[in-house]
Amino acid sequence: MLYADYMRKKIRNISQYRTAVGYPCSFESSDNQILYDYRIYGSAGGVGDKTANLFDLSKINSIYYTVDGNELIIEANNSHGCGIYASTFLQMTGLSPGDSIYTSRKIRVNGTTTRNTGRITFTGKNSDSPTFNLISVNQNENIATIPENFSDANYYSLIFYETSDGTVTYYDIIMSAEPSEYEPYGYRIPIMNGSELLQ
Repeated sequence: MLYADYMRKKIRNISQYRTAVGYPCSFESSDNQILYDYRIYGSAGGVGDKTANLFDLSKINSIYYTVDGNELIIEANNSHGCGIYASTFLQMTGLSPGDSIYTSRKIRVNGTTTRNTGRITFTGKNSDSPTFNLISVNQNENIATIPENFSDANYYSLIFYETSDGTVTYYDIIMSAEPSEYEPYGYRIPIMNGSELLQ
């Protein structure tokens, strides 16, 4: 009898995988259960509603930058393109040329500020493509319009500007369709626990 009880407990604790579709998703086995040890895996395209912050720092790929959580750290004199071109930027944000985008950022500076320190921008490749500033110098937030000709052919990759003799750390960067509080990039997945909706 003791062995049977042991086996029942062991089987109950084995990880179980279930699939569900629809909104909201509900699993009977989770009713009135603590969900701290539940894991939800979505499709490659993401699940749930995208968070308000549409810009994903983890997508930045450059030897000149260090990404640590929600912080982007740039060494002195390393204001090079970060590998995010116009097409990638539009894909990341879900926006299109002509759309408005709200941007904001906070920075910490260890070094001398310059005329460009803190600027986040796309530089045009020709006279028909003026600089597209997401964040200008000494500006904490901005509403910008994505140029109509915004494309890889007309713009260089995104630049985060540094200092001349130190580092600049950007954090809580927001790029979204409308003003919003900072929240990590990703997807919200509503979880139904009995009749209570958790997020």
